[in-house]
Amino acid sequence: MTQETLNSIIAVIIIPLAGVLIPLLVAFITQKTKEINNKINDAKISKYIDTASNAVKDAVLATYQTFVSKYKGSDGWTADIQKQALEEAKIKAIAIMGTATREALQSLYTDFDNWLELKIEAYIGSTK
Repeated sequence: MTQETLNSIIAVIIIPLAGVLIPLLVAFITQKTKEINNKINDAKISKYIDTASNAVKDAVLATYQTFVSKYKGSDGWTADIQKQALEEAKIKAIAIMGTATREALQSLYTDFDNWLELKIEAYIGSTK
């Protein structure tokens, strides 16, 4: 094959083909990058939710042992004490879950405080 034939093949076939293949390759790489990023984000979100759920469980148990058990089953258990116990559990849960988890969940849920209260109440309800 001569140099002239090779140059003709490159000019007629390879250059136009590269013009079609390069955008397809870029689109493929972009799509795969998005898929990988979505998997990473989903895994992080799942980790944060698991961390927060475990923090809620630990906070509820600790609050029960250090606070609720003093009043539960007596005349001292009032609506105000119940609210105070909820606030104690929220404070403990936030401290246990840490800043990164709290910030991630605050960006995920529009009303993080409400989500946290519902999680605490759901956990308490599931233990009865």
